[in-house]
Amino acid sequence: MSSLAEILTDSFHSREGIFGWAYPLLRLGIYEDIRHRIRTSTHHHACLVAVEKAEDTTGIYARDSSLGIVGTVELAVRTLVPGTDGNYINPYRQSDRYPYLSNLAVLHVLENNYQARQLYLKLGYQLERVDTSWSHWLFQQPRQMLLHKRLKSSNSG
Repeated sequence: MSSLAEILTDSFHSREGIFGWAYPLLRLGIYEDIRHRIRTSTHHHACLVAVEKAEDTTGIYARDSSLGIVGTVELAVRTLVPGTDGNYINPYRQSDRYPYLSNLAVLHVLENNYQARQLYLKLGYQLERVDTSWSHWLFQQPRQMLLHKRLKSSNSG
């Protein structure tokens, strides 16, 4: 959970600048939030983590040799909040529930997703490359932009 809190904090908050002093508090808050959700989650909650695996000299990935977390997303099923109109919400009725994504830390963004691109750039991500596929040329689909952010080790200060 500590590594998960670290990547989420690094993905959405900066260690630099005027609010750099708050980074340890933000990481602690994220850690405690994750811990609480995992301990109290129901069967309608999942936390998916992408881990980079170490490859040995034979080209085989070692079973327990992860290099670190490279992405994460949480998925839950939430229930609508009763509105001011007094309508009754039934948490067991399918139409009153919806999927909810949170804590999404990824490296690709579509070139036409300007708001997400601006958010990532503001958070210190940099453009590594633009992936062009046949669907871009044939159907004028937006290209995927691979962004990256060099994360500092929690030991490096």
